[in-house]
Amino acid sequence: MKFNEKFTLKDLAEAGYIMGLGTIGEVANHVEMHYDAYWLIEDINARSAELNELIEGHEDDLIFKHLTPEDMKRMDDELEQAMKDSPLPPPEDFTVT
Repeated sequence: MKFNEKFTLKDLAEAGYIMGLGTIGEVANHVEMHYDAYWLIEDINARSAELNELIEGHEDDLIFKHLTPEDMKRMDDELEQAMKDSPLPPPEDFTVT
């Protein structure tokens, strides 16, 4: 998700996939708890209202409802490549081939 831009349900689902969150509501809660990573402080009220309007009725949607298998493969590939490119060793439970 890009800083201080409007989100889509797909943006939230992609963020949830990467973070290991299961529902759109869980992702929205994360965004609001860590608002300073997503929004400028002076825009928080407008961005929060936009987010609440976007997720209304979708709070319990599983993130997979908004992702295709291709989306998930792309994100898996991007994460794997980032782990390969990282100067830090991978976590013990992560296999890079």
